This record gives sequence, structure tokens and C-alpha cells, in this order.
Amino acid sequence: MEREAPVPRVSHWGSTDTASEGTSFVPLCADAPAEQVVITNNTGTTLEVRSGAARFFLPSSTLHVLRGLTNARELELRRADTSDAPVTLTWETALF
Repeated sequence: MEREAPVPRVSHWGSTDTASEGTSFVPLCADAPAEQVVITNNTGTTLEVRSGAARFFLPSSTLHVLRGLTNARELELRRADTSDAPVTLTWETALF
């Protein structure tokens, strides 16, 4: 028996610029309740993301689905190469 994928009851699209000081993390957004965040990294560089004590890397030209959140502001990011040149990434939040 096939299961249907859940349909979000609320979703929001946005974009975020990395900091102009490459070593600084910035929140993904100010406030966006979310159980799931989809990040599209078409920035041309790898991004470093942290959520609490956890850190991971999002290579360029990839799409990442992150689940188990309560708010997208839990995610902070920066360029992995810590360059001072800001880049912009797009994301989508969803509540089910």
C-alpha cells in the first residue's frame, strides 16, 4: 500500500544573505515556525550550518531537507570558506 506524502498546511519561501564578515554565522530567518526546512544551495560555495551544537556542510548545487525543527531560526549559517563576500541562498519552510 502506497502512502501519500503529507501536504504542508503552511509554507513560506525566503532568501538569506551570509554575513559580510565570513567568520560570523547568521540566522536563516528572524522567525518562521517550521517542522521542515528545504535549503537550496546554488551559491557556488559550500555553506556551514549549525543548529545548537550540531554542525554540517551543504555543498553548492544541492538541495537539503531538514526535519525535526520548531522554527527555522534554529538554523544559522555561514560560508564554509569564511570568505567576506556574501552569497544568497533560498529556502522554504513547512508546517504539517
